[in-house]
Amino acid sequence: MGRVAALASILIVLGAAEGAQAAPRAMVVKVSDLNLATASGAAVALERAKIAAARVCGRRDFRRQVLEFPNARCRAQLVQKAVDAMNAPLVRDFHNATEIAAIGARG
Repeated sequence: MGRVAALASILIVLGAAEGAQAAPRAMVVKVSDLNLATASGAAVALERAKIAAARVCGRRDFRRQVLEFPNARCRAQLVQKAVDAMNAPLVRDFHNATEIAAIGARG
């Protein structure tokens, strides 16, 4: 419990794309109230990371699909960075499972 309990929140910083003029983006995912060693805690942590990434990168806007790809890439990068920073096997497993399901749904 020591490492998981001591982890109050995760700050993720994503630099602006190469050559872009935009400022770096950052997000904080609070996980101190979760037990990342349980399925329910891991699922909530992953959902929080996805919500935080959507706030930073922008939500899906199907009316303006031209802008969707950069936003989706930004969200994916931030969620992956959050998952890596949590260093929790169940969170990583949940994330990998949702990514595989998303690929299967597209293909």
